[in-house]
Amino acid sequence: MTEILITILAGVAMIVGLVGVFIPLFPDILLIWVAALAYGLLLKWGSLGPWIFGLITVFGVIGLLTDLWLTSLGGKIGGASITSVLIGIVAGFIGTILLSPIGGVFLMLGTTFFLEYRRFQDTDRAVKGMLGVALGYGASIGVKLGIGIGMILLWLIWVIKGW
Repeated sequence: MTEILITILAGVAMIVGLVGVFIPLFPDILLIWVAALAYGLLLKWGSLGPWIFGLITVFGVIGLLTDLWLTSLGGKIGGASITSVLIGIVAGFIGTILLSPIGGVFLMLGTTFFLEYRRFQDTDRAVKGMLGVALGYGASIGVKLGIGIGMILLWLIWVIKGW
């Protein structure tokens, strides 16, 4: 009974993590990884469990870097400076804590727009940089969703095979 309960709790935590991909600053990928780690520590690693957990870890690291990398890349493609993008990301982080997840996204985009407008004194260029950040951030959500699903599928193989 305990094994079933731990497996169910790990699975629920992973689903919560997957849904959290859509919530800025939610520990989405990290929660999925921690649930897999807890499963291995509390129940059984089995012969291939450490290898599967290693793959889950690789996916997790990629997922954690995705937000920053794709958001920055989108901003760069839109013509925004890396400084504007990074300050925008920090502002979004603070905004999420102080306002809400949606407020954080708006603050990230607004800060990027403001800094790019200050830099060029050109609304069109500032909008283009801000939209690049928005598209990069949106792309990171899609990539993290795929990575999270992959992590959960690996864990399910681990559970079903009983490795």
